Amino acid sequence: MSAHITLVPTAYAPVRRRGLRTAVAAALVAAAPLGLLGTTAAHAATIPVPESMPVWRLQVKVTTGADGTASRPAVRLNGTTAGVTNLNTWDAGAFSAGRVDTTYDLGLVGKVSDITMLRVGVPGTDTWCVQRVKLLINERLAFDAPAANGSGCVTISGGSYVEWSSAALRANPTWQAYGAAPARPTSMPFLSFCERNLAAIGSAMGPNVHWDRSVPTAFYRINSTLVQVNYGVVDKTGSPIESPTAYRLTYGVWLSGGATARATRSGSVLSGEGTMPTSAVAQLDAALQRMTTDPLAAPTLTATYDSARNVTWTRSALAVAA
Repeated sequence: MSAHITLVPTAYAPVRRRGLRTAVAAALVAAAPLGLLGTTAAHAATIPVPESMPVWRLQVKVTTGADGTASRPAVRLNGTTAGVTNLNTWDAGAFSAGRVDTTYDLGLVGKVSDITMLRVGVPGTDTWCVQRVKLLINERLAFDAPAANGSGCVTISGGSYVEWSSAALRANPTWQAYGAAPARPTSMPFLSFCERNLAAIGSAMGPNVHWDRSVPTAFYRINSTLVQVNYGVVDKTGSPIESPTAYRLTYGVWLSGGATARATRSGSVLSGEGTMPTSAVAQLDAALQRMTTDPLAAPTLTATYDSARNVTWTRSALAVAA
């Protein structure tokens, strides 16, 4: 539906005498920029998700109905290999029956137009009843819909899934009311840093590698540019008659600056570690670059961990536009 806009003339003619008519004219002209004579503030806010907006955070929220799953669900956002994320949470009961809004960080796409579907599935023979699915783009709700028409949930298992097409996503009222692109963040809070790391590590685990929940996952600030991440996994790849192999893994996330904030992995690759830390740091690096890109800024950005382990950045100068 096209917006209805009332045009207000800059001069209210004829003006033959001062007084009430002149005052009314002045009030009308002053009201126009506020949207009181056409496009209201609420109407102006009904802007769909900007298709060209760079994506620095993607999250799915899933509500489980009467039947939960202990398997690893997956979410697909497009037809590419990078468009699918396995939801391997550190919380073993994340998709238990009745759990509301279990949240998981998805692998990043470049921009919104790269999202061509929203598919939620689960592998194997385990059944899972999906009640509601939400999608957050850059920490703002972009999609919200029940899985079933009316109340209840949709039961899926290997070979079946809940899916919304590109057209269905974009027709969703929440997508349509997203609003203008959010301002770039001025920091990455420690909680966000942890959530992104844990999701990327979990998603990179092979099917026979599992979280070792007897080992606390910890984030230690070594100095202003280095945080150390410790976690444990159990590898069940070997023969069924052999005991699983447990690993305690450590890697560092080193921050650097320049034109944008960057994250780099530090530390050697340990046996059995695979690509888990590499994937986690790559996701952080992509997010930080998109959050701090500023074509008008001088390349003087400094990125650090503050005492609370939040990722912060500052610029000492700004370039002057020609």
